[in-house]
Amino acid sequence: MASALAILITLLPGRVHGQQTLDFNAIVQETQKYSQSASEFKLVNWLPEVFWQAAAQDPNETAAQVDPILATIRPYTMIAVVAGDIGPLGGITYRDERTIRNGIRIEDTKGRDYAPLAIADIDPDMKNVVTMINH
Repeated sequence: MASALAILITLLPGRVHGQQTLDFNAIVQETQKYSQSASEFKLVNWLPEVFWQAAAQDPNETAAQVDPILATIRPYTMIAVVAGDIGPLGGITYRDERTIRNGIRIEDTKGRDYAPLAIADIDPDMKNVVTMINH
């Protein structure tokens, strides 16, 4: 079965955020968008560096553990997408990764479009991050 979650990665510059206490729930609310009709639903989640910083606010995690992960993610803009068709009794048929990837484009403030990177074009450490999210 194809993965219902497609992680789409483009090379857009990320922002570096200072050390502070971050409200993870507020960040998720700000970066996650949900759309549903009677026949379709979509969930899109932008995963900026601040999302990962907030997720890593575990007092048992040290900077030495978190910093390499943030350094791996920093060069990428990551978008997670789940989409599906809703059947007459509410069952969801998830769209496969290829279908989602083919339908996604990110437009920057200058009107340039970016398509998802091919998996082969992603750094091996970043591939591990994507694999962890997909499973």
